[in-house]
Amino acid sequence: MLLKNLARIFSAIKYVKFNFCFMLISELWYAFTWIFSIVIVSNIILNIEKSQIENINKWVIIFVIISLISMILSLFSGSMQSVMSKQISWNLTNQILKEYIFLDNTKVEEYWTWKMNNILFTWVDAVLSFIKIFVFTIVEIFSIIYVFVL
Repeated sequence: MLLKNLARIFSAIKYVKFNFCFMLISELWYAFTWIFSIVIVSNIILNIEKSQIENINKWVIIFVIISLISMILSLFSGSMQSVMSKQISWNLTNQILKEYIFLDNTKVEEYWTWKMNNILFTWVDAVLSFIKIFVFTIVEIFSIIYVFVL
C-alpha cells in the first residue's frame, strides 16, 4: 500500500524528468559548494599563516571558479524549479480532473463540490511539497556523507 502511494506521488515526475534532474543536481551543487568553500577558505588562511603565496593564488582561483559556476547555475535553477512545479501541478490536475469527471454525482454531492475541489487541489500542493522535501532530504544525506568522507 505504501509503495503504491509512493509510486502515485512520484508518477508526476515522469513528465518533468529533465527539470527534476537539473533541480537535484543544482541543489547538490549548492550543498557541496558551501561545504567545499569552508575547506577552501581554511586552506587560504593556512597558506597565509605559512606565507605560501603560490598556494594562496591556486585556492583563490578555485574559489572564484566555484563561485562563478554557482552564480551561473543560480540563474537557471530558479526558473527551472518554477517550471517544474507548474508542470507537475498541471499534470496532476489533469489526472485528477479526468477521474473527477467520471465520479458519480451523488458521491460528489455527498462531499460537496467545493470541499471536494479543496481536497483535490490541496493534494496537488502536498505532492509538490513532498517532492521538494524529498530532493532536499537527498541533498542533506549526500552532504552529510560528503562531510564525513572529507
